[in-house]
Amino acid sequence: MSCSVLAALKLEPCPPQVPSMLTENDPADLDDKCGLLVNAVKSGQVDAILVHNDSIALPLLSRLRAAGVRIPVDLAVVTYDELAALADPPLTGVAPPRRAVGAEAVELLVRRLQDPGRPAHHLRLQPALNVRD
Repeated sequence: MSCSVLAALKLEPCPPQVPSMLTENDPADLDDKCGLLVNAVKSGQVDAILVHNDSIALPLLSRLRAAGVRIPVDLAVVTYDELAALADPPLTGVAPPRRAVGAEAVELLVRRLQDPGRPAHHLRLQPALNVRD
């Protein structure tokens, strides 16, 4: 997270020993960084994390619990909301409006086929926050 975002939210940056990125499909990296995260949680440096996707969040959650970290008592975990409801405990998740994303994608494709020179544009769809446990 950038310093300006942290300042706007009145949050302190994490110490450098706290991992900010996990490598998907790399169990050794996940084990190493989970150990660092456990130390940061137990020392009071970290009390919440945002994990981009469930394929990392679910194995991380398992490792954290095995190390004695209580979710959400010791550490709040928010993830992308695909399988978050199926985790133990269920995780809070950011859920995009999937139907609206799909509908907009189809409409954009049709407009591009009709007018290949059409300028690019941005579309903003607000996600929902599904708060669990």
